[in-house]
Amino acid sequence: QQQQQQQPQDQCNQQDGVSGVEVVKVDVGAMAVTGSTRLQAATTTIFCTYLLLEATIVKLSTSSLSSSVDFVDMSNCSSDKTVLSMARELIHELEEKTLKTPTLISPIKEIVTIIYNTLNSPDSNFRRIKDESDHGYITFLGISSLSEILIDSSEMCPTFSTNPPRMLGEKGKREEFRAYGLGFKNNISAWDYLAGRTLQDTERTVIQQLVLGGQNNLGQEICFELRPYAVGTVYIGVVKDVKTESKPIVQNLKVASLAGARTVLLSCCLSESDNLFDEDISFIDVQLNFPLFKHELVRDLILKEVLNMVSNSSMVMLGKVLGNIMIDVSPSNNKLMDRTTRIIQKVLTLLSDQQNHKETDYNRVFQHVETVFKLKNQRETETGTYMPSVAKTVITMEKMNVSVDEAVAYLMSHDEQIQPLFNDVRSTQEVLVIDCGATNTRFGIWNGSKITDITVVQSTGLHLPHIQQLTAENRQKEWVDSLVNHVQEYKSLPGHRFIGVSIAFCGPVDANEMLIRSSNLWGPDPLPLPKQVLEKRFGLPVTVGDDLSVSLYRFIHEPTYGLDRIALLTVSSGIAVKLYDRFSDRIIIDKKGRGGSLGHVNVVGHLKINRKLEEYSSGRGIINVFKELIQEEDSPIGYESSLLKQDLMSIGLVETDLYDNQQFMSTLCRCVKEQDPFSILVLRRSVRFLAEVMSVYILSAVPDIIILMGGVCEKFGDLYRTLFISELIDHGVFGYGESELESMIRFGSFDDLNGLIGAGRRWEHRGIK
Repeated sequence: QQQQQQQPQDQCNQQDGVSGVEVVKVDVGAMAVTGSTRLQAATTTIFCTYLLLEATIVKLSTSSLSSSVDFVDMSNCSSDKTVLSMARELIHELEEKTLKTPTLISPIKEIVTIIYNTLNSPDSNFRRIKDESDHGYITFLGISSLSEILIDSSEMCPTFSTNPPRMLGEKGKREEFRAYGLGFKNNISAWDYLAGRTLQDTERTVIQQLVLGGQNNLGQEICFELRPYAVGTVYIGVVKDVKTESKPIVQNLKVASLAGARTVLLSCCLSESDNLFDEDISFIDVQLNFPLFKHELVRDLILKEVLNMVSNSSMVMLGKVLGNIMIDVSPSNNKLMDRTTRIIQKVLTLLSDQQNHKETDYNRVFQHVETVFKLKNQRETETGTYMPSVAKTVITMEKMNVSVDEAVAYLMSHDEQIQPLFNDVRSTQEVLVIDCGATNTRFGIWNGSKITDITVVQSTGLHLPHIQQLTAENRQKEWVDSLVNHVQEYKSLPGHRFIGVSIAFCGPVDANEMLIRSSNLWGPDPLPLPKQVLEKRFGLPVTVGDDLSVSLYRFIHEPTYGLDRIALLTVSSGIAVKLYDRFSDRIIIDKKGRGGSLGHVNVVGHLKINRKLEEYSSGRGIINVFKELIQEEDSPIGYESSLLKQDLMSIGLVETDLYDNQQFMSTLCRCVKEQDPFSILVLRRSVRFLAEVMSVYILSAVPDIIILMGGVCEKFGDLYRTLFISELIDHGVFGYGESELESMIRFGSFDDLNGLIGAGRRWEHRGIK
């Protein structure tokens, strides 16, 4: 502007309408990642600016600032030739660098894999709002490389939104990527070194809040003392000069390695004879040596490119780049709102069926962006709940035609990757189903029509001696940890991506899907476990219900059981019944998960002993019926001459000291099948108590159908149903005839799939609202 005022308009060099300004247009080619200046644009700008400044100095002083370049004799050539010679040599080294860069790809790939596994670990804080562990942090250490590592690490946050809650300040968390300078006396000297000059006091008050380096009075590095040294972290040391920088960097990497961190060493400025460190570096996980270049600019550029390739590639693997589009834009202002909207439109257009695709409405998408952005900020600041990026959430909403919460649940179950939305529509229907029993836990995959990939494992419960020694809290933790391990195994199966987990749990579950207690797993006392804990550990949305209610969902939509009120009665180690009412479309339990625990109803035994129903009629209760029956003086059928007594004696079981319920049940079942009269009497007396209680249940709950299931029903088969109906008729159920009871009482399926299929259908029936 001053030049414009001082010189006539016709004497000014005008270019592109701006007086006094020369515009240099440099073609950097197609951007590797759109919206990011970290790659070609920034690298080319550094090169052009460096060359321009150095050439200007050569013009003015006929001498080069760079002592690393061996120029021709300046006195025998013109300034123009000197600049040309410098440019040719620099370009030659750049060509050499370009040829050697591919040789670095293999170690770069190893480094990227380490970073990806660290950040993507379920223990990492990468997708959390606050520090909940010391996992998920990448730390760079350098001396003369401080500017390169600082720029690369500090750019990660605004470029890729690696630290979403950064606006929360101290209420947030540590940055995932940080760089520190070693060997500086204090933080002031570190900043002076970085700036290349002595900073003024007013400058320091602003920038020195970020600690770059410094030592205590013992010479120990304290700049990153709050940075976690632990399993689940990565430390990357960058050595520009092996002779002067390797010792402090290698020493600090070794400390990190001993604490369990993964370590990487990037070393440059190495001649062939300098290729060995004096220090032991055998503990380093990955070492990458840069080729030696004479010109400092080329050495700095290749370091920048390597750092860019490492950080950018790790973000690509973590799903923050789709194609070449940075998808995790934070729409914090109107300009970025517009950019985010257009990115969403572009992604939906590029990755949709071109023949059937209709242009996504800009205004609708923009409204979605505004709504999701506000909701994301609200949840992160007020409740500490993490949400994926706005763009990914809206893309998922548009592609799947789902709500915000359903889109978030899908993204969290797919490591925030949206590519599967366009690759495999089938995978969005798969649900991981779990039937958590007291003894065994079954896992499977529900694809909307059937169960596949079933695995049966031993439950982590009180039947295991080492679990019995733990506190209830630790029993629960062991159980959750075991589930998490198996869920992760299923998530790693090739070709499967799950939208959620549906669980049948062996204990009461309230209306908010809070697991209240499990006597067989954790102990008799309440020990609430919110399903959100499981969602956080699994990395998937979860729905959970008590095992009997979940099993009932297997039957409610089958034509065979298509009546209005369906009851499911289980007789196994316990006794319970659940009722589904089609009119209200719900299972009849209260908000605390109570309802149908018939096993706890008191009944009076044959010897006038008060017991709970399950102490007579469950699998472990039949033995009490047997013990009372053999004490009856007027028993209609004698025990002494029974097949049951002969069999019990043959295996060494004494009736007066009978504790092995499993052996007794197997013997009784065998004798019943052999038509032993006394054994059938034991079974009938056990069923009689159940019929007594169920007759009251039928009159009060008025079910259209009662489905029998459970281990006891399965063991004794059709005879159990026949005896049950007979005892109901004998007891009398007012208003119900024999034919009605015959039609009402039916068997379920004894294929051990009730919990798994029920969990799959319950997911479809209820969904994630």
